[in-house]
Amino acid sequence: MSANDIGVNYATAFIDSLKTAEDLQKAGDDLETFSGLLEQLPALTRVLENPGMPLERRKGILEEVLSKLNPHPVSNRLFRLIIEKGRVRQVKDIAEAFAELKAARVNVATAEVVTATPLDNAGRAAWEKSLARLTGKKVTITYKTDSDLIGGALTRVGSTVYDGSVKRQVERIRGILLSERGEKGA
Repeated sequence: MSANDIGVNYATAFIDSLKTAEDLQKAGDDLETFSGLLEQLPALTRVLENPGMPLERRKGILEEVLSKLNPHPVSNRLFRLIIEKGRVRQVKDIAEAFAELKAARVNVATAEVVTATPLDNAGRAAWEKSLARLTGKKVTITYKTDSDLIGGALTRVGSTVYDGSVKRQVERIRGILLSERGEKGA
């Protein structure tokens, strides 16, 4: 079973155990915070997954960390299970899978729009309207700029990529011209 499968399985069980929208939000925040903490403190990850350290000691360290975070009771149980099953390294995968499942549950799509130049408010509103129409969902968009695109945009909605960049069009045209030149020379 891949780490991604493990993340999806844990995230699915986690989200299914949450009842209200408030529970969903709090638990999602807890998971994001815990994942970020492990990323910022690699030593904590090593300690929590160290099989040479007694499980009860690792649980004690987890309890100290959780006492500062004040997590939702279901989050608390998830974090304990992660320690017991030795899945600390998969917390990031679990958090990513949970975010996708949460977005689907509340009918929100996440997207990334990359343009050659920054968009103004009107441009952002136009993207939000277009992507909401395309997906049939409310859309949360992250905007980035990449001057290498020359113009146009590169858009990711979930795992689908729409490449309408001038850079991509130039590459496509170049490929066509080179293949035609190669065919005539043969």
